[in-house]
Amino acid sequence: AIMLAILEYISEELTDTFLRVVRKSKNGLEALLGCVEPAMRMLDKHGPIYLMYFFEIGSTDPLIQQKFRKLYRTVYEGVKTAVNRGIKQAVIRELDPEIAAYAVMGIVERASQIGWPEEKRLPLETRVNETRELLRRALCANPREKN
Repeated sequence: AIMLAILEYISEELTDTFLRVVRKSKNGLEALLGCVEPAMRMLDKHGPIYLMYFFEIGSTDPLIQQKFRKLYRTVYEGVKTAVNRGIKQAVIRELDPEIAAYAVMGIVERASQIGWPEEKRLPLETRVNETRELLRRALCANPREKN
């Protein structure tokens, strides 16, 4: 019950945070790049819950698995929507939105360095800037153009 309540809290925090960024973004690429920092902050903040899900409770409790899948699916759908928006606006190159959404999520997750010892973790600003630039170059319809 405690884990379900925590996941509900994280879900609300995530939805509120990303909706704010997406609503103020002028295009799909800007929305994706704008979500990198809040996503990394949330992964830093909730990393232990994330790891506990994968390595402990999440592998055995069906209710928690369902809640976590719903949370993951919400993020995926939001990223895919931003990718589609960016393609229609010609700021993101033509690509498969589903693959791009999972790739963006994976890059942000790995770049956040969940599970690394604190002494090896790069500063948040470095992780955010490098990840944004990597995503911008990978997705941008014209990578030489700064959006």
